[in-house]
Amino acid sequence: KSRFHYDSYTDFFKLVSLSGFEWCHIDQINLKSKNTYIVTMVDKKRDMWRLSWWQRKTKQARLILWELERPKPRLGIETDKRYLNSLHFDEIWCSDVQMASDLNVRYVILGSDERLGQKPFYFKPYDFVPLCHINGRRGTVLEQLKNVAPNSWGRQKQNILRASKFGLTIHQDSDLYTEPLRLALFASYGLPVISERLYNTFPFGDYLLTCTYDKLIEFCNQCLQDYKQLKELGKEIKQKMCVDYQFGNMVRYAIHS
Repeated sequence: KSRFHYDSYTDFFKLVSLSGFEWCHIDQINLKSKNTYIVTMVDKKRDMWRLSWWQRKTKQARLILWELERPKPRLGIETDKRYLNSLHFDEIWCSDVQMASDLNVRYVILGSDERLGQKPFYFKPYDFVPLCHINGRRGTVLEQLKNVAPNSWGRQKQNILRASKFGLTIHQDSDLYTEPLRLALFASYGLPVISERLYNTFPFGDYLLTCTYDKLIEFCNQCLQDYKQLKELGKEIKQKMCVDYQFGNMVRYAIHS
């Protein structure tokens, strides 16, 4: 874990703790040990991440970077690929099938855990919960929908998720990659999920309700009308991600295979 607190990784480290994994800060990594270290967010300058050629040659530890950031903010897939290679990890994981292929790295499912979520409220005043940084692209859609849950943290965020009908994920940019952490959170609360179209919907398959960006507002409103039927999809997603692809099991499998 970075010494710098990234709010967007709060739920990830809850999954880490729920799965019984030990963690340390990045500057506490012991390169001489035979431990396996998985890093999810590293900044060369902020985290002072520099491995000399001698450290790379003599280290005993296995270093894995779990890449959960999008490539476009790093100026695209090729620039992102060069950046990731410059970090000198032994292995890089990615939790979007197409992005893993584009980066030429290993695909690993980011599962969830039912203990991350809580039982939903019977009364749901919010129609859609996005829980995202609202930029122009997202704001254009969200401002035209009614009863959208606000961003929040801690207990308030838990209650908002319990009081929402649909999880809603709109991409930050025009790349059609998934938002694995957000989907894992929605799954733990058993929310049916509306998503902007994806390159590849695995492992969710047809359980995700997907639509192109230009039709998203109309699609969201139609899903809302069909909520009584579609809410069952949330249970299917929860079963798949919290049981079939439970977070801790996916990590252990990836490490040992």
